[in-house]
Amino acid sequence: MLIDYIRFAEGYYRKPEGRHASEVDCIKLAMRPLRKVYGYTLAADFGPRALKVIRERMIAADLCRTEINKRVRHIVHMFRWAAEND
Repeated sequence: MLIDYIRFAEGYYRKPEGRHASEVDCIKLAMRPLRKVYGYTLAADFGPRALKVIRERMIAADLCRTEINKRVRHIVHMFRWAAEND
């Protein structure tokens, strides 16, 4: 699911010159701890507690609150996108 979402984002967030927008880089950063901790976990098994674990890792990495919230929103958006696209 992660790979499919990043491919979607690279096509969706595209600049007129054909390059992907910086939003894709932000999405990739948000997905990095998710991939490291839950990379082989089924999406159906990922729930609020797992998201809390990811958020705690971001806090431990000393990210500011606004950046953590932004990255968590990217993760939530990925799951919404996945539910919408089966």
